[in-house]
Amino acid sequence: MSETISIYTDPRCPHCQQLKQYLTRRSIEFVDHDVTQDEEAASEMARIDAPGVPVTYIGEDVLIGFDPERLEAALKENGISSQVETGANH
Repeated sequence: MSETISIYTDPRCPHCQQLKQYLTRRSIEFVDHDVTQDEEAASEMARIDAPGVPVTYIGEDVLIGFDPERLEAALKENGISSQVETGANH
């Protein structure tokens, strides 16, 4: 993967959980910053004036909220392949 994906989340946020599941199911690596525990992460949220979490950084793209279509487009734009795990039982 050429770009590092950073996400800013709150463990109580259902959209944050959806984002993490989405990325994990597609075998996409990411760095998770918990804004409730990490003061630098909380400061970053304030710096960009984000209204809430989740916030996703992919290259130069900053996505606020969880929107699978916008997320997929940003992944493709940044050359990050997304493959859904099948979860087949053996």
